[in-house]
Amino acid sequence: MSQTAIPLGFEQYLQNKVSLGEPTDLNEIIFAYIPDLDVSQPIDRTVTLPPQGQWVHQQDVDQIGRSGNNAVVYTVVIPGSTAPFTFNALFLRDKAVPNSCAMVVYKATETKETGMALTKSMLTQFDGAAQSANVTVDASTWQIDYNARLKGMDEDHRLHCLDNYGHTAILDGFVVTQHAADTTKYLVSPGVAYLGGLRVHSTQLQVHTITQRPTTLWLDAFRDGTALSPWANTVQVIATTDTLTDYTDDDGRQHYVCPLGTLNSDDSIEDLREVWGADTSGPQDCPTGVPLPWPTDVAPEGFAIMKGQAFDIETFTKTANAYPSGILPDMRGMTVKGVKDDETVLGYEADGVLAHDHPLSIDATDLGTKYTNTAGHHAHTQVIYRGNDLNWSSSFGGPYPVGTDDQSGAHRTGRIDGAGNHNHYTVMGAHGHTGTALSVGEEENTVKNIKFNWIVRLL
Repeated sequence: MSQTAIPLGFEQYLQNKVSLGEPTDLNEIIFAYIPDLDVSQPIDRTVTLPPQGQWVHQQDVDQIGRSGNNAVVYTVVIPGSTAPFTFNALFLRDKAVPNSCAMVVYKATETKETGMALTKSMLTQFDGAAQSANVTVDASTWQIDYNARLKGMDEDHRLHCLDNYGHTAILDGFVVTQHAADTTKYLVSPGVAYLGGLRVHSTQLQVHTITQRPTTLWLDAFRDGTALSPWANTVQVIATTDTLTDYTDDDGRQHYVCPLGTLNSDDSIEDLREVWGADTSGPQDCPTGVPLPWPTDVAPEGFAIMKGQAFDIETFTKTANAYPSGILPDMRGMTVKGVKDDETVLGYEADGVLAHDHPLSIDATDLGTKYTNTAGHHAHTQVIYRGNDLNWSSSFGGPYPVGTDDQSGAHRTGRIDGAGNHNHYTVMGAHGHTGTALSVGEEENTVKNIKFNWIVRLL
């Protein structure tokens, strides 16, 4: 951090030069070390040169250039052969005129080391500055803008971190807890995080007094510094009921924000941290709403097993972006399938099989003529009924002899001559048979699988 000012004494010097029709001649920069200097305090414009005992180096201005009509740049280049010195203040003056100090800079303590060349520039700005100094050379012809180059390097580094960690990645800490004795006080632990590509580090336990709930604690990171001071990433915790987004402040600094936790009126705390690489949060590049396979029946903290249950869309706003109905799909026994152009996302499709046939063909067989065996020699006995007339004849060739008369008068018996060995045959011919395909399979279509629970993050 640094402070700059144009002392009141320069105004008198300038008026004198104008009245004489002479240009200003700011030709020397004095380097000083002022003990116990508070660079956070604005400079009193009645300031003059410090006591000579505090001067550590003085050098004539090497280059002068204009930066528009109202600003002039004065530069000194201190060679490496100059002895080391430590300074925290610079004074620009006309060494030929007492009380002509034109600019004062208070800055963080800096040391010019042995063998190190050092370039310092001081820019004075007021109406007509270039004309009053009779400077026509543009500073851009010789002034190297290291500040712009360094800012470009900073931005490249930020974007590199953004590509690796995403917008928000809590590496450690920043846990929100409630004070054990005073329920209006909340503690934020030290932590390390990447926010918007900026790496931020808090080493102190922070205490915040919260009287209005529900409210949310947010992490706010930005990068700050000047051309005369180190640049550093700064982080702060903000309590608000508003929903914050990245923003640019009145000083043009870009801020990056993320929620840490919501403090509810029932003293509960909803952890909203996006913890990088933690077992309980999953991959940080996985958007909230994506169903994930989980190998136990207990969902990790911050997640829910998808069983068709309702969730609070006011509390879990990011999950509600994926499931605006406030109801998680019932993923028990379900797989995930890509949606077609004519289908609806989250639409249900019952199981089924592709329409098909089971053609059945049985070849015709000619069985030819089939014969019985030839063990067929046999005879038959015939019973012939008659009345009481003993002298009858029959169509079988009677009359029968008296000796064969059945004395009962009821019938006679006789024998038919036996036939020799013979067989019989049947013509089978060519023919076919109908067939029925039997049903096989399980109750539903499936593939080899291992059972997981589908879980989704609640955020």
